[in-house]
Amino acid sequence: MTALKQSPFLELRPFASLLTVLVLFGSSFSLSAEITLEAVPSPDLTVLEASVAAQIQATQKTLSEAISASLENPQQLAGLYGDLGMLYHAYDLPESAAVSYRNAASISPRDFRWLYYLGLLSQQQGQLEMAEQAFQHALGSRPQNLATRVHLSEVLIALDRPEQAMQHLHEALLAHPKDASAHAAMGQIALSQGRHEDAVQHLTQALETTPQANRLHYPLGLAYRGLGKMEEAKHHLALRGPVGVRPADSLADALPELLRGERVHLLRGRAAFRAGRFEEAAAAFQAAAEADPASGRALTNLGTALARAGQPDAAMERFRQAIAVEPTSASAYYNLGEMLASQGKPVAARQHLEKAIDLDSKDFQAHLALAQLLRNEGELDLARSHFTSALGINPHSEAARFGEAATLVDLQLYAEALQRLEEAHTLLPDQGRIIHALARLLAGSPDASLRNGDRALVLALKAFEARKSIPHAETVAMAYAELGRCDEAAQWQGNTVEAAENAGLDELSLRLREKLKNYQDKETCQSRPLTEGGT
Repeated sequence: MTALKQSPFLELRPFASLLTVLVLFGSSFSLSAEITLEAVPSPDLTVLEASVAAQIQATQKTLSEAISASLENPQQLAGLYGDLGMLYHAYDLPESAAVSYRNAASISPRDFRWLYYLGLLSQQQGQLEMAEQAFQHALGSRPQNLATRVHLSEVLIALDRPEQAMQHLHEALLAHPKDASAHAAMGQIALSQGRHEDAVQHLTQALETTPQANRLHYPLGLAYRGLGKMEEAKHHLALRGPVGVRPADSLADALPELLRGERVHLLRGRAAFRAGRFEEAAAAFQAAAEADPASGRALTNLGTALARAGQPDAAMERFRQAIAVEPTSASAYYNLGEMLASQGKPVAARQHLEKAIDLDSKDFQAHLALAQLLRNEGELDLARSHFTSALGINPHSEAARFGEAATLVDLQLYAEALQRLEEAHTLLPDQGRIIHALARLLAGSPDASLRNGDRALVLALKAFEARKSIPHAETVAMAYAELGRCDEAAQWQGNTVEAAENAGLDELSLRLREKLKNYQDKETCQSRPLTEGGT
């Protein structure tokens, strides 16, 4: 089943702000004529909870009165802008928060807080160049601040500048030698550079300090695999989870303390959900729904958490309630459609997924889920159309690329399927499912003119090395057979038969044995059509 969605927070609706662009002059001080303060966009307070709207209005009013009164201390004005920014930041209103922080930093450029918060907000929004600039300026005030160093290194890694990132991490570890977040980042860089021993050292240190950060088991497993230590690799890969690690950060921790009403429960629920604590997330979203019974997003998020907590019936009921109170919720329709599909109810699932697309034609996940459902139901032309729509929204989706190619194979459009797989492999060269599907088509296309045994073998061996499964081994055998190397084909196919029998897969072992007989016969040895094995 495709991942269910959490309902988004309110979108910002800029309109005339209480706060104007000013260069202030008072009786006892003046802001420099070089400082230009921006108008802070305000959200539509009429669509917010009453307690939240009142909280924001009170903060806006305090700042507006301070501006009108021409404060004697510019630092106080900077603090009021910063406080407003923190409030917007906490309520996930990033545009208003960013402008508020910029104004505060313009008035008081040496105040570490506002530059740091601006960097943190920019990083969270994916505005990496802005985040780098803000964090660099913040370090000018507090060069030993651990959180700033670590977050700046994360930004530099994302900007593909690992050497600069390591410089900041070295500085962080000099002051905080056991910090898990710095060691984790160093480990990730070492892994990306092929320095597997260094990666193991740093990631192990991070896990020893913060054992609950189970997300680090995955890169640690990859590092052990790079060292050829397969048992250790398997051990850590099996332990991977959703919980990451971050530096100690009192400023970031202060933001949730500002929240009131439904929002505080929603944000707490989101934090628990991201950490994989789904029952805790459900409890928080339940509290949000009780704080505002008409909140479709609270009900949608509650349903999503209940689904992940293994309570599908309760989840579906919440999605229905979300649709009842918010009939325009594409997320609720999508989630309910996905769950209906997973329960083998394709007609009802299709209706809900189509409704989600009607409400939001750019909903990638809805197009993808509907395409997969339609393919399973044999409506191949329509499935192909929705795969195409999904790729128009997200051309880097491996699932959509694979689904489109598989549908073309179902339609017996083998040349077009091969073209799409080649495009997918160029765009996503490390995606194993694409590599395997391309190898299989090159080895066993029913259109023999499309086969290429040499290339199929290279790709099939690469796919098998990454994942030693029965289908991957079978594709290697097909490639050898296409090349006329029948003994090797028979050896690989024999291994698949043995593996299937050991796993108790009787029907599969019978099919694989029929292929083995074909490979063992020197006169008839050849790769079998793709339609016998599928993609």
